[in-house]
Amino acid sequence: MLKKWMLVLFTVALVSCGSADEKVAYWEAQLNNSLSSESTKEDIRNFLKQSGLDYGYIESTKTFVALDKNVENYIVITYNVAINIELDENEKLQRIKVYKD
Repeated sequence: MLKKWMLVLFTVALVSCGSADEKVAYWEAQLNNSLSSESTKEDIRNFLKQSGLDYGYIESTKTFVALDKNVENYIVITYNVAINIELDENEKLQRIKVYKD
């Protein structure tokens, strides 16, 4: 019986990865279409406010962190999409990272 449940959980986990991956692709496209290397700290803050994401700013690393929560739920597994937006020394966009958390 335990083997059957393990097989079911494994199958659900494999099938579940698509939705969160689609959300990662969605946010990558949104960020790339809305922001450029010339985007300022204020531009990024405005984008994040308008997007409705929970976000914060870490002054010491000049990094915005944002979270799209609960993009996918399966039994005991919950996926979020995390976004890190790093700024350079002039407080302009340097790097964007989007990943499933």
